[in-house]
Amino acid sequence: FNIIMGMTGIGKTWFGINFAKMLLEANENVKVMHIETELEKNVFIHRLIKVFTDYDKKDVIGKNLSDVIEHISTGRYIVKKVSTFTKQLIEHLVSKHNPDIIIIDQLNHYTDDMRKSIFTATDRWRQLADFGHYLLRYSLSTGKTFIGLMQTNRGGGDVADLSAIAESFNITWHARLILQISDDEDGNFIYVAKCSEAVSKRRIFRFRFDNRMRVRFFRIGGEDEDE
Repeated sequence: FNIIMGMTGIGKTWFGINFAKMLLEANENVKVMHIETELEKNVFIHRLIKVFTDYDKKDVIGKNLSDVIEHISTGRYIVKKVSTFTKQLIEHLVSKHNPDIIIIDQLNHYTDDMRKSIFTATDRWRQLADFGHYLLRYSLSTGKTFIGLMQTNRGGGDVADLSAIAESFNITWHARLILQISDDEDGNFIYVAKCSEAVSKRRIFRFRFDNRMRVRFFRIGGEDEDE
């Protein structure tokens, strides 16, 4: 499985929606399931419409998502809004809808005990590490690809943030690829990729959001280098 991470408000959810759109447009046979836990339902729906269509909010009042987003009407894009999730819920949704790729926004809302509402920071990191190990095993056994969005408010938003997640009991080492979103002094976003290998690699991809909050890549710079 893979992780997209970044600080609050940096654009993780917007990028996750764009990533789903890219996947669907790149392969007409792929089926994507998007599990949203972060935003209120109406806000999330508005974002989907903004990225996937040219409609304005007022144009879709009273319409279902399947009426305005083709990928949903054809069954290739399954959207689920939940407040939190467990391993059992993930397995149920995967079994029911049989997607090829599952996007979870966000991993921080995973729980291993629905009866408990208050956890210590250590509990949360332990849960996330356990869930990361579970996703790795589950993805290998099912052949499904998981992409989890994850919030981190540590560090200065640079590559160093990746190592700052050491407190997560190495959750990131369960991931095959870690992608971090941050911004630079020009207001542009930097997309950082890192493989969880003995020698880590990174490549920086620059992009911006247009007026519809669609991702536009405009430069790829830098060779892979050892950290």
